[in-house]
Order: sequence, then C-alpha cells, then structure tokens
Amino acid sequence: MVFLRKKKDNAFFRHGKHKKKEDKKHKKNRTISMALLTTALLVSAVLCFLVYQNLFKEKEKIQLTNTSIENKKQNSEESKQVAAVPHDIKEEAIIGASPDSRKKYGYDAKKVQQRLEDENFSPIDDKKVVFLTFDDGPSSYTDKVLSVLDEYDVKATFFVTGTNIENMPGRAKKIYEKGHALANHTYSHDYDKLYPYATLNLDNFVEELERTLDIIRKDLENNNFTTKVVRCPGGYMSWSGMEKLKHYAKEKEIALIDWNALNGDSEGRTKTQEQLLECMEESSENKDMIVFLMHDTKAKTVSSLHKIIEFFKNKSYSFRILI
Repeated sequence: MVFLRKKKDNAFFRHGKHKKKEDKKHKKNRTISMALLTTALLVSAVLCFLVYQNLFKEKEKIQLTNTSIENKKQNSEESKQVAAVPHDIKEEAIIGASPDSRKKYGYDAKKVQQRLEDENFSPIDDKKVVFLTFDDGPSSYTDKVLSVLDEYDVKATFFVTGTNIENMPGRAKKIYEKGHALANHTYSHDYDKLYPYATLNLDNFVEELERTLDIIRKDLENNNFTTKVVRCPGGYMSWSGMEKLKHYAKEKEIALIDWNALNGDSEGRTKTQEQLLECMEESSENKDMIVFLMHDTKAKTVSSLHKIIEFFKNKSYSFRILI
C-alpha cells in the first residue's frame, strides 16, 4: 500500500510538473501572439499613414497642375491682349489747348509768325481772323476775363508766366478747361535776367521756358500737355541777339509770336477805357488778320473787354486760338 501510494504520488508529481510546463508554454505562446499582433497593428498603421500621405501628395500635385494650367491660360489670354496693342503707339500729346478746342478754333502759330514777319495781314482762308491774346497772367482779374469770353462764346490765347501760375494755383487749369489756349511767356518776365544789357541770354531764356512748362503741367495735373507757342517778354523785336532764340525755336518747332494790334493797356500811363478802345481801332485798321495784345492783369482791360469783342464781331472777324 505504501508502495502504491508512493507510486501514485510520483505519478501525480509527474503530472503536475508536466502541467506547469504546459502552462508556461501556453503563456509564452500568448506573449508571442500578442507581440505579433501588436507588430502587425503597428505595421498596418504605418502602411495606412504612408498610403494616406501618398494620396495627399498626389492630390496636391493635381491641384498644383490644375492651377498651373489655369495660370498658363490666363497668361496666354493676357499676352494676346497685350499683343493686340502695338508697342510703338504712345498717348498723343495735348498741344496748346484741349483736343476739341484745338480742332474747332486752333490755327498754326508758325504760319501766323511768318505772316507777322512778312507783314501779311490778309484774310486767312478768305476770312477775317482775330487772335485775342492776354499776357502776364494769370492774375486776380483772369476769372473776370474768362467770364466775359464765355458770355460771347469766344476763345483766346493766354501767354502765362510761371511765377503767376504759382501765385494763382488752379487758374491755368481753368483757362484750359474753358477751351482757351495756354502759351509760354517765361517764368520770371525779368528783363535783366532774360536780356542782360538788352541782349538775349539764351540759356536763361530756355531754362525759364522749360520751368514754366513744368509748372503749367503741374497746375493742369497733366504731364502730357505741351505748348509750341512763345511770346518774348517785351516782344521779339525789342532786344539784341535774338537770332539764337530764333534758331532754337526752329529746332524745337516753336512759334515766336509778337502782335500787330493792341489796346495799349501796358503802354505808358494808365489809360481810360475810351483811350484803350481808340488804340484798338487805330492799330487794327486795314488788317484782316490780327494778333491783338492785351493783359489780363489790367482792370481797365477787363472793363473794356465787352466793347473790344463787340468791335471785332461787328466787323465780321472770326475768333481763333494760336496752336
């Protein structure tokens, strides 16, 4: 019995030992399985991430490609539009007056200069013509002059100085907008600077012309404006050495305009209205082309302007501007 018990105990011992080994083996297998599962999950996650990343990049590429195609189309259309405009076309310069006024009232000032030099005061195109001109402005009287001209629907040419444009900002622009012509009368109107010892200083004169043109453009707020008409302060014939200016003007296609009639508002003592009108009648007699000199800086000229205009209208003169 003892032997049998002992034998049973040995068998039980062996069975228990074997069971423990089996448990360890199963535990080890479960650990390995969990590790493999975890690894598989991690690998799957990484693969999913890589696939998603590749898809996102492909989507970005497609978007960039589409954008590039659209940009190319847009650039192509813009290129076609640019190509439709010839590169050699530039904005046309505004010379002397607004395009409408120039077309309706303008006359070539160089032809007028030649007529004055030749003392040819015959009709222009079979018509009597008067060019009303105002020097030395703008001034505090310029607005009144413009109002009278508007009243009669008459256009004139204003020979302006740079200093007075600076002193009366906006007046040159108003002259232009009313349909009148703007012409250059230098910056300072200073005889001592322009004609020292009564002789032309060309450098000073040209510098003042260029400076005044810049000031006109600034007042008009239009850098495309220019003028080809100049009146010398004191008149072309009053000074020595003027051949240099004439040569310069010819090169630049500038007309140097004097006058062949006037109201005398700047001659000697201050004149009455009656004296101004008398001077007008005498100086314009027997002339069918008249360049008439006045100053929009003189009160008497403003007060007599109605009668001056009516005088020329009654004699069937057409009113033109110098361009």
